[in-house]
Amino acid sequence: MGVHGWCDIFEPQEGFFCAHPAKGVPDGMIWNTTSFEHMPFPPPWKNLKGALIHAFNGPRWATIMWWVQSMDTAKRAMYFGDGGFQIGVGLKAGHEWFIENVMELLDHPNEFYFDEANRKLYVFHNSTGAPPAQGVVATRWQTMLTVQGTMTKPVKGLTISGVGIRDTASTFMYPHGVPSGGDWSLAAIGGVVLEGTENMSIKNCTFTRLDGNGIMVLGYHRGLVIAGNEFEWIGESAMASWGKTKGFDGTPGEFPVGTQVLYNVAREIGITEKQSSCWFQAKTAQTLIKGNICFNGPRAGININDNLGGGTVLEHNLVFNMVRETKDHGPFNSWDRQPFFTTMGKDAPVPGITPKMNVIKHNFLISGWDANWAIDTDGSSSYWDAHHNFLVYGSGFKSNTGGMGKLHHHNLDAYVYLCMCHCDWQPYRPGFEDQYFSNKCVIEPPLTGAVLLGWCNTSHVPALSGTPLFYNNSYYTTSGKIGYACGAKELTLKQYQSYGGAKGSTQHSTPDGKTVVGWGTSLLGFSL
Repeated sequence: MGVHGWCDIFEPQEGFFCAHPAKGVPDGMIWNTTSFEHMPFPPPWKNLKGALIHAFNGPRWATIMWWVQSMDTAKRAMYFGDGGFQIGVGLKAGHEWFIENVMELLDHPNEFYFDEANRKLYVFHNSTGAPPAQGVVATRWQTMLTVQGTMTKPVKGLTISGVGIRDTASTFMYPHGVPSGGDWSLAAIGGVVLEGTENMSIKNCTFTRLDGNGIMVLGYHRGLVIAGNEFEWIGESAMASWGKTKGFDGTPGEFPVGTQVLYNVAREIGITEKQSSCWFQAKTAQTLIKGNICFNGPRAGININDNLGGGTVLEHNLVFNMVRETKDHGPFNSWDRQPFFTTMGKDAPVPGITPKMNVIKHNFLISGWDANWAIDTDGSSSYWDAHHNFLVYGSGFKSNTGGMGKLHHHNLDAYVYLCMCHCDWQPYRPGFEDQYFSNKCVIEPPLTGAVLLGWCNTSHVPALSGTPLFYNNSYYTTSGKIGYACGAKELTLKQYQSYGGAKGSTQHSTPDGKTVVGWGTSLLGFSL
């Protein structure tokens, strides 16, 4: 993690990309008359105090927000003030944007304008009759319930059950920090904030119309259970967990361990801030994420920002209709750019940086909308074992930027455009290769390419050294033939096998849909 530089916008002023010369956030924009011929420059806005800009970042991974600072008519420029901290991996470009809280734009039912100087709220009433006699109710609380303990004096044995939490204020302009080496920044606040607990549970509660996060888990926790809750119309993430370390040193253990996220339903999330998920974790170890239903959101459904300690298990979850408003993600996403020194990794209790293997099993993940990858192990993600999952659309398995030691086996990758993408241009170290084996992969018609290998060289001795290990897979296409994109070469299965790869793998014609669905449901333990 670096400090200062463009990361001075965060609290604390640190982040993984602070020193990267291409990173940062825009500080304004130039008016493009070609794009805005319907709106002259300068626009007829008399007062920009309190105006907010919302914009997608360059690759459309997240939305970023700023207060408007000023307008320079000579340079045809609008300059931004505070803000820009809603993503941890900044890029100096933006895309689609909108502006809010400008009086002259109050022209549609349900819109409002707040004149801060005169303390007046203007509302475009959504009715043909008179506004309600009791007036308009607005919320100002960002948190409804806080449970506050410490690692040395935790709150023990508390249960919150059957409570309704609703109508909190937005937090997208609340200070954000960068939890670890993933892409995210995060506001350490939510409708319910938990810090320093042991054996606590939140069960059978409802979280509705919260304009920030639903549940925020901070610092030290052991045995926390979040079960049977419903989340709907959430401004940011439904549930998020963010532990503490001393830089890369996690040996003090001031982070959540053994959290159970069970049988929750989360939908309509990320309404205001698009870098949001049903469940997010950073500096959090050995989480059990089981039996949850997550749908209708702008980004990944389940997001793991780092691999501190490892040992996280995802099983029997249903995730669909995600990545509806962003790019380059999937139902599940992870990063692992920053190693951590802990006492609960592979060699526990001996301290080390190698985490325990994480497991993804018996999940039903559907990559609709713009979800490119069902299991998106991005940004050096390592030590993930994905098996017996029913994965539909997109690409079944992605690995890149130095990730290693991942297993993808006994899965059904159904109607995908790629079975696996090794989206990397560097070889694996011997013994640390990702492995793709014993899977059924049904490729979306009329495509025939099964695998994309960024690093692949048939002239090496031995040939294909440094590439993932493929074996015992069954591939299905309409033509009954598949191909491997080996660097710049396109190889048939037979050719790839002639170099020693894809041993025991076969290619077949695509079966009917009923057969494919039957394969998938059997993996999940039921039949139709």
